[in-house]
Amino acid sequence: MIHRASTFSLSLLLLAATAGIAAAATPLAPHRAAYELKLLSSRGKGVSTATGRIGIEFTGSSCDGYATNFRQLIEFADEEGKPHRSDVRMTTFEGGDGKLLRFNSEKRINSGNPQVTSGQAERADDGGLSIDVRQPKPSKMDVDGIAVFPTDHMLRLINAAKANERFMEVRIYDGSDGGEKIYDTTAIIGMQVPPDGRAVEEAADKAGLKSMARWPVSISYFEPGNGERRPVYVLSFDLYENGVSGALKLDFGDFAFGGELKRLEILQETPCAAK
Repeated sequence: MIHRASTFSLSLLLLAATAGIAAAATPLAPHRAAYELKLLSSRGKGVSTATGRIGIEFTGSSCDGYATNFRQLIEFADEEGKPHRSDVRMTTFEGGDGKLLRFNSEKRINSGNPQVTSGQAERADDGGLSIDVRQPKPSKMDVDGIAVFPTDHMLRLINAAKANERFMEVRIYDGSDGGEKIYDTTAIIGMQVPPDGRAVEEAADKAGLKSMARWPVSISYFEPGNGERRPVYVLSFDLYENGVSGALKLDFGDFAFGGELKRLEILQETPCAAK
């Protein structure tokens, strides 16, 4: 998922009507991906220029669980031209049944001390969460109602797209923001792009994804609450049937980033029956 704009923490670790990970006809592909970030627009104060990159390694299966290693580095200048650097690293492990999430992240701004977050969350059969944060400060909390983890969200999003569903709402927890933040999300899924439709990025083409089913998706992230709310940010991307994301756009209101998929390596899958 994408996280808070104030520190440019742009996690791509992408509903639930019931608990448990939904089965997908096409398994999520283990892969390594690299994205190049560019500032598309700056409509307010705070950012004058910015460039960056994101690296993701996603491995695992529904039987062994899913591991994600993520790094994002952004160099930007404020409205006065003063340079800044944001370096975010995050590792997660999500159980194959969607009931366990372990997370560890480190965020460093310029040469300051790293901000470390670690802990885990477990999901009960009714969808509620028990969250145990160990860093930056020990805390525990229980969350009622259904909330899903990132890989579970991605699987359900793919299944919804295949079922021609166009609108979904779900709460998502990924251990970001000190481990104490749950976002309300609204996803809008476009029509499947035909094989001869809009061109794919070169890296996706080289990896053999040109003929794979994909859908344009837009997800708005909201602070929890009732009534009319403005999204904290909106993530738009091409969602491939195997879980790879391309053609990113991250809109934080005052500024927006584009993320081009520059490198993609599809890794070897390990079938669940192989031990």
